[in-house]
This record gives sequence, C-alpha cells and structure tokens, in this order.
Amino acid sequence: DSIDKVGSGQITTVSLHSYNKEQTKKILKTIKRVNEHYHVAVGSHWQIPSGSFILITHPKASKKDAILYVQAKLGVSQNETIGVGDMPNDLPIFEVSGLKLAMENGDEDLKAHADEVVPSIDKDGVAYLLDKYCK
Repeated sequence: DSIDKVGSGQITTVSLHSYNKEQTKKILKTIKRVNEHYHVAVGSHWQIPSGSFILITHPKASKKDAILYVQAKLGVSQNETIGVGDMPNDLPIFEVSGLKLAMENGDEDLKAHADEVVPSIDKDGVAYLLDKYCK
C-alpha cells in the first residue's frame, strides 16, 4: 500500500517488468521521484528479450554495498576481489572489484567495462574463472 515500506521488512524489493524499450522508458519516467529515495536497477529480462526488469530496493540494498560489507567483514581489499556479472545491474560490483569479469552471454555495456570476458554459463564459464583465478 506504500512504497515507504520498501526496506522496512514488509517489502524488500519491488519488481517491475516491461515488454519493450519504450515501455521501460515510460516506467522509468513515471518512477523518477522514487529514484531519488530508493535504489533503482534496470536489467535485461531473460524471459522477455525485448523488455527489461526494474528493481526498486532500499538505497543500501545494492550489490556494491553487499561487496563492501563482505570485504570489511573478511578484511579483503578491493584488489583481492573478483567481480563477476552478466547484467547492467552488476556494474556497481565492478566499482569495488580489483578484477572485473563479464560472462560471454552478458550485457554488452557490462562487457565493455570488464577486464576480461569469460565463457558463458552454458560453456562452464564459472568453472573456467574459478580454475584460472582462484587457485
């Protein structure tokens, strides 16, 4: 009944789905005010390739903040952190990772920001990166 419940324990995430890029733009324009107070992430929609998914969460509920939390808890530096992603909402991970890896089947913009593009999931990309970087 209220967007203010996001992050209160009652609602943790609001997920919106669009069927095409025009609809995505319309949704983002409509929720512009929400974007000032909450974290809004836009990603590709694997079930609707022409559309997007839009996630609205508490401002500190981002992948970047999660990585920073784990780094602090474990005493791990940014240079000791490998960030792996496949969608645009994974870009914040790259901001706090020393090595940035994108999956081959991932978003083109994310791949452009990666240090290396590793094989896709269906080509055992995670096994590849673990074998190469985590010995």
